Amino acid sequence: MLVGLANHAAPDGTAAFPAVRTLVRYTKLSERTVRTALDRLAAEGIIQPCDPAIVAAKIKRADQRPQGWDLAMHFIRDDLDDEDLAALERQFPGLTARAAILRTAGGMRQDDPSSCTRTVL
Repeated sequence: MLVGLANHAAPDGTAAFPAVRTLVRYTKLSERTVRTALDRLAAEGIIQPCDPAIVAAKIKRADQRPQGWDLAMHFIRDDLDDEDLAALERQFPGLTARAAILRTAGGMRQDDPSSCTRTVL
């Protein structure tokens, strides 16, 4: 589920808003299971609702707007070197770009949830 969200997120982990049916297609789970998984990820602080204005700016029809999510980027390990990231990039496209953003921002500590950044347009 989280990989599906990450595939739709910006490199900084913000503004992931795939439709639930897209996540159902990715995971081959039922809609109810997907919604439960999203609720659990949110309850654990791994994802959080994103600014609805971001979704509204991209999807004009209000009746077709999915819930948007920001990923808690502080969970990305900061001890991976370039070789490790290259190996993981095949499995998790965009990981190298996300790690580069974290490095540029001065790094994020895994044990400090307040270090998670959020972009607001």
